[in-house]
Amino acid sequence: MAFNPQSTKRQELNGIFQFQRFINDGRWMIGVLESGEIVTGTLGDRDLIPGVEYRFLGKWDGKEGEGYGRQFKFETFLQVEPHSRRGVVEYLKKIAPGVGDITAHKLCDLFGENECLAVLKRDPKRVAQAIPHLRNGKAELAAETLIKEEKFQETRIDLLDLFAGRGFPGALIDECIGQWGIHAAKRVKKDPFCLLTGEMAGCGFLRVDRLYMELGNEPDRITRRVICAWHSVREDRTGSVWIKWDSVIDGIKKLITNCPRPEIAVEIAVGAGWLARECMDGEVYLAETVQAEHEEKIAERLKVLA
Repeated sequence: MAFNPQSTKRQELNGIFQFQRFINDGRWMIGVLESGEIVTGTLGDRDLIPGVEYRFLGKWDGKEGEGYGRQFKFETFLQVEPHSRRGVVEYLKKIAPGVGDITAHKLCDLFGENECLAVLKRDPKRVAQAIPHLRNGKAELAAETLIKEEKFQETRIDLLDLFAGRGFPGALIDECIGQWGIHAAKRVKKDPFCLLTGEMAGCGFLRVDRLYMELGNEPDRITRRVICAWHSVREDRTGSVWIKWDSVIDGIKKLITNCPRPEIAVEIAVGAGWLARECMDGEVYLAETVQAEHEEKIAERLKVLA
């Protein structure tokens, strides 16, 4: 399970977003920067604001004069705190609650486009005194939101460092932030298997388990043993909802060499509600709890129809 650090090496492109050339239903887009460079990638729930500078993280693809030409395929993007008046106004309108076009321009007029963001974050009371519209806590709320946005930028970079080169989709970064906020990277690093319990896109067991191991975690940790028990049932190919106890134990042993007492992992998985257990004809069988419940509901409906 060796991992090549070079595969995670990311490239960066900074540029002012100009316009969106194409976007599909999945929010994958082709955009153009003011420099003429092309960027492509999935936006998720965010939008690129014309006139605002961004830092795109990903890799260059293609060559000039070949196919669609040279494009930068980003996995995520960060807003660069703007300094031009246009950029500052658009940034404030998009990020800071309670700040519209007129208020954003007033901030620039009073404190200068190069300093107004810093002043608002550092001293919202001063801003509120100067701009009545931002009184009654509005300036403080705008400042808190701008500061939180900075922390989200750091979280996105940390998540990209975790996911890059390991086959995870770029959209997973925003999905994790939506689930766990600014603590998303710490959450995933502490317990990569949270990606499975959260049913995140592109997070199959083998991919998440590889991340778990490459982060230097103990291979026979009880958490991993429980996840392996669940995976052994979930990925069974016999076509039956219920799997024999011994088959699940063998599945755990295949995933974890010299696994200590795999039966404990099964018991914990049952106790936690991941797996259901039934005794049939003197044999113990296990099933994924969700599937077992579905089977029971179907059986009840069939009884009614009989």
